Amino acid sequence: MTTLEYLSNWDIDQIRKVACHLDKFGVVSDEDGYGLPSIWIEKWSDECTGYLRNYGYKGGSLCTIGKYLNGYGAVYGLFDQNKLRAETALEYLIELASRNM
Repeated sequence: MTTLEYLSNWDIDQIRKVACHLDKFGVVSDEDGYGLPSIWIEKWSDECTGYLRNYGYKGGSLCTIGKYLNGYGAVYGLFDQNKLRAETALEYLIELASRNM
């Protein structure tokens, strides 16, 4: 199955929460507690962003970002490139992971 197929079979409430989080913060991670799998983030497409728009996402195109952190593992995220720079999104991921260490 494609990421879009998985996403379209995902819980609608979770999709809305992810869309709302992205609109509020401009970034969402696989560590934010929504159950968004890192593999979906890695294989994200414009079609997936379009699907989020059906459930309230109002932001721009989404880019993927990831980082391996020693003692923690890999952290992945999606960020709105119209709202945040990659460096800012990466800082968000690192801070989120450090709170979970």
